[in-house]
Amino acid sequence: MQTFSAALIDDNSQLIADVDGSIESPEESEGFRRGRFEVQDDPSFMQGVLNKKTFHLQLDDGSEIAIKVDSASPTSRPGFSLVEFSCIA
Repeated sequence: MQTFSAALIDDNSQLIADVDGSIESPEESEGFRRGRFEVQDDPSFMQGVLNKKTFHLQLDDGSEIAIKVDSASPTSRPGFSLVEFSCIA
């Protein structure tokens, strides 16, 4: 797994949050890469997750990854969720 810092943005290029997480390296993955990050709960983000919208991670190295959220679950930190995602082509 590789760690990353990124801006989480919606399909309208609106910033949702700055996040830190981890993602499989290309060598580790079979097919689409998977990863996870923790994010402060945001109603518009959660609605987008329910509607199966595509989100983007703009990584600190300048690259961008399109993602599909596989799950979002509460963490031990009140007001935060752990998001598990898959990269999409």
